[in-house]
Amino acid sequence: MGTKSSRTTFGQQLRAARERSGLTQRELAEQAEIADKYVSRLELGIATPSIAVTRRLAEALETSIDELIGTRPAAQDAELGAVLRLLRGRSSAEIGRARRILEELFRGSGR
Repeated sequence: MGTKSSRTTFGQQLRAARERSGLTQRELAEQAEIADKYVSRLELGIATPSIAVTRRLAEALETSIDELIGTRPAAQDAELGAVLRLLRGRSSAEIGRARRILEELFRGSGR
């Protein structure tokens, strides 16, 4: 993500995701544990984030790293991501119940 155009794309995607989430730069910075000035530099395409920072930003914005770096996952991947977001933060027992429901739902579907 070192080229100027990739930094610009990241910055545009970051700002769009932040605005969709209704967060200020300061609020996003607090959630991602980075400085608010750094968020500004990222959005302007001046700075390049580390992988760890990109992950924390994506988590704070409840989006994917793919979304932030400007790659669009296939529709199937997006749907899978939506299902995974539903399971995030659930207990092992709840995830197990969801798995069993899906297994029953797809039993005999040939997959």
